[in-house]
Formats: sequence, C-alpha cells, structure tokens
Amino acid sequence: MDYYQVPTLILLWLLVAVFAALNIQRRNWRRRLWLAGWLLTATQMLLECLGAHGPWATAGITCCGTLGMLMFLGSLAVPFVGQRRIAWVAIFAVPTLAYVIMATVENPAGPLVYAAEVSATVACAVVAVAWSTRPVYTPAWVTVGWSSAISIICLYFALRNDPGRVMQVAEAGIGIWTALLIGAVYRRPTPGVIFTAAGFVVWHAASVLVTIFAVSSSYLLLVGRSSNLVRVVAAVGMIALVLEEETRENAEAQRRDRQARREMERYAALYFPVGPHEDFIPLYRAVVEAASEASAFSLVGVLVRQVQGRMRLAALAGANDMQAAALERLAAELTEPELMSAWEEAQVRRGHRFEVGDLDLCRWFSQMDAAEFSADDPVRGIGISTRAGDLQGVILLGERKNPAERFMPEDLMPLHLLASRLAAARESSAMQRRVAQSERLAGIGRLAGGVAHELNNPLTVVMGYAELMEEIPVSEKMHEYAGVIRREAHRMRQVIEGLTRFWRPSPSPVAAMDLERILRRLEEVLRPECERQGVRLEVSAETGLPAARANGERLEQVLKQLVSNAAQAAASDGEEARVRMEAGHGEEHLRIVVSNSGAGFQEPERLFDPFATLKPRDEGAGLAMSLCYSMIRELGGDMSAYNLQPRGAAVIVELPVAMPDEPGSFRSEARGA
Repeated sequence: MDYYQVPTLILLWLLVAVFAALNIQRRNWRRRLWLAGWLLTATQMLLECLGAHGPWATAGITCCGTLGMLMFLGSLAVPFVGQRRIAWVAIFAVPTLAYVIMATVENPAGPLVYAAEVSATVACAVVAVAWSTRPVYTPAWVTVGWSSAISIICLYFALRNDPGRVMQVAEAGIGIWTALLIGAVYRRPTPGVIFTAAGFVVWHAASVLVTIFAVSSSYLLLVGRSSNLVRVVAAVGMIALVLEEETRENAEAQRRDRQARREMERYAALYFPVGPHEDFIPLYRAVVEAASEASAFSLVGVLVRQVQGRMRLAALAGANDMQAAALERLAAELTEPELMSAWEEAQVRRGHRFEVGDLDLCRWFSQMDAAEFSADDPVRGIGISTRAGDLQGVILLGERKNPAERFMPEDLMPLHLLASRLAAARESSAMQRRVAQSERLAGIGRLAGGVAHELNNPLTVVMGYAELMEEIPVSEKMHEYAGVIRREAHRMRQVIEGLTRFWRPSPSPVAAMDLERILRRLEEVLRPECERQGVRLEVSAETGLPAARANGERLEQVLKQLVSNAAQAAASDGEEARVRMEAGHGEEHLRIVVSNSGAGFQEPERLFDPFATLKPRDEGAGLAMSLCYSMIRELGGDMSAYNLQPRGAAVIVELPVAMPDEPGSFRSEARGA
C-alpha cells in the first residue's frame, strides 16, 4: 500500500462527498454524470493505493478509470436520442470496456482482443463523424482530427501488441477532449473553468508522455503521485464550477423575477372594460402594445374568434408590412375546427406547465409567409380561453428581442395571466350583455303588456261600432269608411296580440330536431329568393351535432325571418352579397349563426326590442324580430346580435340540447333510414 497517497485519497473522497451534497441540493443530468465520474475515479485511486493484484483486479482499476472518463465526456455530449445525452458515448463505451477487460485478462492477446479493439476504433470514428455533423460546441475538423489522431496512436500500440499503452492513450484522449469541451461549453475564464480544464489536461498529458517515452521507475512514481494530486485540483475546480453555475442561475432567476414583476406591473396598468356593450378593439391594441413593450417578444398580436367562427387579426404590434400581411392571411385561412383541434392537443401536452407557447401556428403558414419570420423564433400563441375551456382567441408571440438570451417557459407566466384577464373581461362583458338584454326586454315586456291590456277593451268597442256602421243603411261612402276603421282596428289588435305574446310567451310543443336537416330544407326553399336578390346563400353544419330541443315549425319561421333580413341587408350593401347560415356547438348549447356581409346593425343591443326595425326610419317599424326572440324564448333558448369586423352582422340563435329519450320526428326518421 502506498501510504503517501492516503492524504490525497482522503481529500478526494471528501470532495466526492461535497459533490454528492451539491447534487442532492439541485439535481440535473450533468451533475449526476459528474458525480458518477468522480466516484469511479476515487474508486480507481483507492484500488491503486490498496495495491490490488491479479488480472481481474487490474481490469477493475482500468475499467473504473475509463468509465469515469466516459461519464465526464458524456456529460458534455450533444443529445443523440431525445434527451439521452450519454447516448453518443454509449455507442463506443461498450466496445471500449469490452476491450479493456479482455486485453487485461487475456494475455497474450487473442483474436477476440483484436476484434474488440477494431470495434472500439470504428465506434470512435463513427461517433466523431456523427458528432461533427450536429450543431456542437467545437468545429467539425477539431472533432474529427482529435479522434483520428487518438485512434491512429492506439492502433500503432495495438500493432506492437502493447494493450496497456492503448488503454492509457485512449483514456488520456478522452480526458483531454473533455477539458477542451469544458472550455468550449462554458466559454468564460472563471476559476472553476480554468482549474477544471487545466486539471484534466495536466492529469492526462503527464500519463501520455510517460506512456510514449521511456522513463525511470522513480520518475514514474513521482508522475503517478502528482497525477493523483492533480485529480484533486480538477475535482476542486469542478466543485467551483458547480457553485459558479448556481450563482449565475440565482442571479439570472433574480433578474427574471424583476423582469416578471415589471411586466406584471405594466399589464396591471391596463384598463379592462367589463360593460355590456364595450368595444374591445382599443383594449386589444393596448394589450399588444404593452406586451411588445414589456415582454421578451417584440412581435405580439391578438387573433379573435368572431361569432360566426372565423378568426380575425384584431391588433398587431412590432411587425413589418410583410409580416402583418402574412398574419392577415393566416387569420383569413385558419378555420375554427383546425384551431380547436390544435388547442385541445396543446392542452393535453401542456398540462399545468407553462410552455413557450400553447399553439404552434407555423404549421398553417405557407412557405412564402413562413420565410417572413425567423426560424429560431417561430410564431406561437397563448390561448384566450374561458373558464369552461372555450377558446375565444389567441395572443400571437413572434420574434424575441434578444434571441441569444436563454428563454425559460416560466417567462410566459405574465402573458398567461394577461390572457386570463382578457378572457375574463370578454366573458364578463358577454354575461353583462345577456343580463342587460334580459332586464331591458323584461321591462319592455311589462310595459307592452300593460299597454295591450289598457288598449284591448277600447279597441273592442271601436271594432264593434265599425261593424254596426257597416250594417246600417247609410251612404256607400260611410260603409267604406266603416270598413277602413274595422280593418285598421283589426290590425291594431294583431299588434296588441304580438305585444301580449312578447310579454308572456306561451309554451309550445317541443321535440328532438335534427338541425342539419332543417337547415338543408330551408336552403332549398330560400336559395331561389336569395339568388333573385343577387345574394349567395351558404349553409353548413358541424358533423355529429346532437339533436336540438325545439319546435320545428316555429324554428323554421324564425330562421326564414333572419335569412330574409340578412339577404336584404347584404343586397343593399353593393359589394359581394353573402349570407351564411351555420349550425354548431356552443359552450353548453347548440347554436345557429345567421350572418351577412352587409353594413351591420345600428344598435345590435336593441334589435329585439318591440317596434325595433332593420329598415330606414321612414319605412315604418314592426314586431318581427321581437316575435322571433319571443318564439326562441318559448323553446328555452336565447338570441343575440353582433356586428362583425371589419363589416357585416350576425344573429346567434341558441337552443338547448335534446334529452336522449326525448321524441322527435327528424331523429326517428334518421334512425329509420
């Protein structure tokens, strides 16, 4: 036993214990491999100090040294399969260890030893070439040149039947290459990097020189003891390197916390309106400007899903003209089913973690549009979703301000919270819009009911006297006047009945209805009339829609009225006239959207008020839309009206889903078919 090595051995094992404690405190794949490498190195030194003898003991000592060096090299290797970064080393680690064991145990060397040596050399060459083709830390000629030089030297000693020197040169080549990688990976002249890299170089350069040149036994002993001391220096340097990394990570974390705090303060200063009829366009512009100013992204936009399911680029900041045009085309071509499918996939993939973006929007860019954006910073998005999970829009994230800066998924937390606030504001505004409409219509209904009740009795008297006047033998002119009074009084009674119905809807029989069949039948009836007005009618329905709980006759009356109004609005616009009628899923209901390309409603929030009109004021008023609203309420549904951007209008009819055991003519016909 070499007692001169005991203090160095004890010191090395103490450093290994310190390294283990640091690894427990904060674990990652690189520290695990470093800890394994130092455990193997310390074990090798322990076996050397104990003076182990015999071929198998020598094989164990050599394997510990070689495998330890492979651990250090593997910690700095680029990934080969997924995140298994040691896979590069594993390709030639197995044949190398096999050669070490067989060359040590089998003496003289036989065919198996030579086969293992050839396998290890070929594996080294394959790894070097494959590694040089990947984006690694060193130039390709350095990687291939160093591995080729080590392989040639090893082959030279192998031809001289000197396996001991082959193993020493191979281990030294791995160690010196590890030192070069440490400098290439960290690229900073800190004490940890200098001590670690210099320790590895001196540690293995001395053994290579002793291996190549013949030296005396006393000098060899001195080199061995100095080499063990240099191992301690390298271990101290690697511990210092770990501490430096922790210091840098802590400083970086503090910087990111400050950045996130400033970003949150900037977003908190935004005013989010929650009124029932707020215009969100100014808010979208303020959001993208604030995000472009405070976040890590310079290009920020907002895609909003409109009521008819189409996407629209509502606001954009930090983009040039070509990028803005590309995003406009993306919004025009992106369909709701595609976006919802990608959103659901992202939700499953993301879980509860913050990622660089919920949605990868690059898949929908054409090749020409994709070229307008940096390949290193693809356009991604953060979903704007309600609490029920309904996707309302997307916050677009493009080019980063500092692409060289490491980006962490947690950096998106302020933007996720901003998207949540935006979704909550939209949801609250929609809820207040519904409540305000219900309260207003309820008040109007009570007023209309009172007026109808007060007018009904006097009107009955007027109609009675008008009929008596028609029966009295008077002049023909008086009979004509009496007929006019009776007809107009009858018309007034119809208006009063409409007001009464609006105030107190009467329940109507309902059944399970197939919306797609209803829409297709209406398409056949309404298309000729639309074409006569120069309007293109488009009808669509999502596949797999459940049956709706509705009255077929009244639902058709409502849809006919909506399509008729939409066709008139589109035909009077003068541009490409188009009316769309679409059926699809809502959050908790089925919905039918009737939209047109016209100029939009003057006051969409008052569309369903009694006597509200879609015609010019000098053409009179009616009860058509209020009666439509009353009919849908009778069915347990709801109606709402919106203006589209940049032009157009839409009316949404919401219907409840039929119960599974509810009877229905359309459903039974479909089953019978």
